[in-house]
Amino acid sequence: MFNKYLNLFKLGSANIDLVLDAAEYLPGERVSGYFKLQGGFRKQKVKRLECDLIAQNKHEKSNQMIETVKTILMSRTLNAKESTEIPFNY
Repeated sequence: MFNKYLNLFKLGSANIDLVLDAAEYLPGERVSGYFKLQGGFRKQKVKRLECDLIAQNKHEKSNQMIETVKTILMSRTLNAKESTEIPFNY
């Protein structure tokens, strides 16, 4: 019953972070890093990962979406508390 309420409020779900090798990139530089997947309280299916490239102008404090960079299609189950990394390059 407790897990049912966690699922209802999306608590205990898997977390996915994109970790980049550098904090800033210049136009034309290769962007690399990895997706870090961390399982939650229960196992979950992962069908795909998506990432968008956004240019940030610090002087004007604005963001501009450049393009959808990466879509990784997959069919895997992320077990509870499982941690895995998937490399990323653009």
